[in-house]
Amino acid sequence: MRKSVLAICTLLILMTAMPALSGDDAPFFDLENCAMCQNLMADPNLMAGLGWENHNVAGGMMTVTTFQTEAAMIAYAKAEAAMEAVAAQLMAGEDLYLCGFCQTAMGLMAEGAQREVVPFEGGVVTLMTASDPETIQHIHSYCETINMELQAMEAGMEG
Repeated sequence: MRKSVLAICTLLILMTAMPALSGDDAPFFDLENCAMCQNLMADPNLMAGLGWENHNVAGGMMTVTTFQTEAAMIAYAKAEAAMEAVAAQLMAGEDLYLCGFCQTAMGLMAEGAQREVVPFEGGVVTLMTASDPETIQHIHSYCETINMELQAMEAGMEG
């Protein structure tokens, strides 16, 4: 799994050289239509057994992804493989729709942010950091937006 996680992060970094393909009016999360994110919905075991936390840190942000079930871990590996295929399509020049979440991540990487992925038993920690104070501020804003959007999504599911 470690090689797979590292491969998808490398592909996401390479994708930053590509222009944002979905336009400015894309919703922040679009799990049904985003070429990357829709892979997360392919197996209901993934979302049912996935924990996801995002936190600002001094140099950027940290995402902690935990697998609450073995089925979620297996589904995550399959989703990663599918996202690697999408990244290859983007790198080949295909015009694919990306949500605001994916566009922003790509933009931050183009701005100089770096990703570091640290797998652990039962999950993955992903750090997105930068040395430039302005980029760090942008990463912090991205993290806050992710958390606000997740809260809104959860509230919509409860209501």
